Amino acid sequence: VAMLMWIMMGILPWAFKWISVLFSLIPHYAIAFILDAKREGELRDIYLMFSEIKWIFPQGIFILMLVF
Repeated sequence: VAMLMWIMMGILPWAFKWISVLFSLIPHYAIAFILDAKREGELRDIYLMFSEIKWIFPQGIFILMLVF
């Protein structure tokens, strides 16, 4: 278990860096518009919350995972 945790701690920051890069390449307004067009209000709110967290601190999702 300790070995698995050590491996995950090595992989996760790298993975989240690339996820952050991918999300920064996609225009936020375009995704918000698509989600709005599908009338997925809850999903849109979650996405907007994610983008706000990402702009405040890029490792926001990683910190959230540590909290939960």
